[in-house]
Amino acid sequence: MEKLQELVSRRRYTKGNITRLYNFVSSDKDVANSTTEALLVKKNRALESFSSYEKCNVDILQLDEKDDEDVSVVEERFFHILATLDAECNKRNSQEPKPSAPSAPISKLKLPPINVPIFSGKFTEYIPFINLFNSVINDNESIDYVQKLYYLRAYLRDEPLQLIKNLTHF
Repeated sequence: MEKLQELVSRRRYTKGNITRLYNFVSSDKDVANSTTEALLVKKNRALESFSSYEKCNVDILQLDEKDDEDVSVVEERFFHILATLDAECNKRNSQEPKPSAPSAPISKLKLPPINVPIFSGKFTEYIPFINLFNSVINDNESIDYVQKLYYLRAYLRDEPLQLIKNLTHF
């Protein structure tokens, strides 16, 4: 009997979480004033609460087959919460400016000259070379992997393919 009371209390608490979230999304002002990150946190909270609510219902029904909880009300609120939060997040994502695409395909762009000394393979030159290479070329997000490989091969002497395997992490 104590287990049943504990489950009923837990269900009441999770039902309260869903009701608070429902009241929040029912206010257009509250939703509009919240950040996108806050809305995503609230969505995750709704998912966790509803999952907990369903688990409590299953556990209660195992102990008390005559439980008369009206699950449809909570389900409707849960779906309303998700629909409202998803709609607001999608609206905000569609309003954010998209980065403009380059006017020419990347494969047709001429690679800019980058001054990195040629690595001779001596261990004493490795640390300065790889630090410079990583900061100038490898960490540059505007250069794709093929271009990075091109630069790396251009700056290596003696067995470039073996050194590529040893030096790079991409």
